Amino acid sequence: MRPAQSELPSLTDAPAAPEILAHLNGEHERQLPQVVALVARTGKGKITVRETVGLRRVFAVWPWRLRDRQDRSRKIPTPVLRALPWAGTGEDPGMPTGEDEKDVNQEEMRL
Repeated sequence: MRPAQSELPSLTDAPAAPEILAHLNGEHERQLPQVVALVARTGKGKITVRETVGLRRVFAVWPWRLRDRQDRSRKIPTPVLRALPWAGTGEDPGMPTGEDEKDVNQEEMRL
């Protein structure tokens, strides 16, 4: 006997987490900056990002290349990076404490 439609779990039960967007500075002066979505943390201290336009490639970058989308002079806060899921091999070592966590005057990043 097949279950009734009301007995099946809905696909919309769990709300999707909001996508965190960041501004990625180019590594070389000829590379154009772009907006990327933060995906996960890797085992080598890098952050996995996904392009928001174009080919939608996924690649890993160093955290210091990521900037706040509204204020490009501000780095992405360490607590935001620490909240990303772990995608490396083995146990999650956690992110080291960043300099921005010692500044009590910094306001939280608006998602």
